Amino acid sequence: MAKNKQSFWIDSIEGFAPRIWREPEFKKLGLERDRNKSWLAAINHFISLNQKAFDFLGIRLNTSTEYGTELRLERSNFCGAVTLYSAQGLPCATLISKGTYGEDVAELVSAIEADMSVEFNDKLPLYTDCPIVAPIYLECLKYIDLFIKAERSHWRKFAVTEKIESRTSAGTQWGKYAIKHIPSGDKQLLFPNRKNILDNQHREWLMLIGVLQYALDIISQPNTPVSVKIQQHSKLSWLHYFVQNNKKLHADIMRIAGGDPPIIKELKNRQTRLFNLEHLSDNHGV
Repeated sequence: MAKNKQSFWIDSIEGFAPRIWREPEFKKLGLERDRNKSWLAAINHFISLNQKAFDFLGIRLNTSTEYGTELRLERSNFCGAVTLYSAQGLPCATLISKGTYGEDVAELVSAIEADMSVEFNDKLPLYTDCPIVAPIYLECLKYIDLFIKAERSHWRKFAVTEKIESRTSAGTQWGKYAIKHIPSGDKQLLFPNRKNILDNQHREWLMLIGVLQYALDIISQPNTPVSVKIQQHSKLSWLHYFVQNNKKLHADIMRIAGGDPPIIKELKNRQTRLFNLEHLSDNHGV
């Protein structure tokens, strides 16, 4: 489907008073009167088509004919945006639920200590650019806080490594010894032995450091509020130093293993949320 952004109507709800739609708004939504010149049938059909979108934002709807036909929309505690569809099933408008005072939600939430979740419904994509921007930096801040706790736990795993030793062991690689060591006279008394060693620089930990680098890069971007960068300055400075002086690996979404410590499971879950949020933001313009 072609995305004609210019034909979209963008409307918003903010404050304590309901947003009231009347005839001009009905026409923008592509609604038509019935034979009795009433809007109610078209409004009810429109509501049924978009009920999931209204429910997603927690918007309460009421129709009234006391002062002409009206559709009242009352906001809930959610801030966000949804696409609305016309009677023909085509996207026709973007409805935005803002803060109570129309404030910049991305700036405000950085001062809230309670855990906040950013929710998406992949079945309700946005077809227009809108001023509701998913605060990805919040997920990054949560990730780095968990990472600091995980770093203090000194998570170690058995890593398989090879050591050249003067004695054989249960892990001696005889095939490799026959090919590379026997023909060489000076290596005949040296044996390639496989060792299982508890190591805190194992592959998964290096991948989590790679995610830390990714999170720090996002927080460093210009659209992260300056107040956040100031508040987190000492922590961010130490973490930048940490990633510069430690090995790291590129990471995709990581699998949680049954033997992972609780803090590592929590960190991997946060990494998954961060990557999913970044992916959905790119695809839906949220």
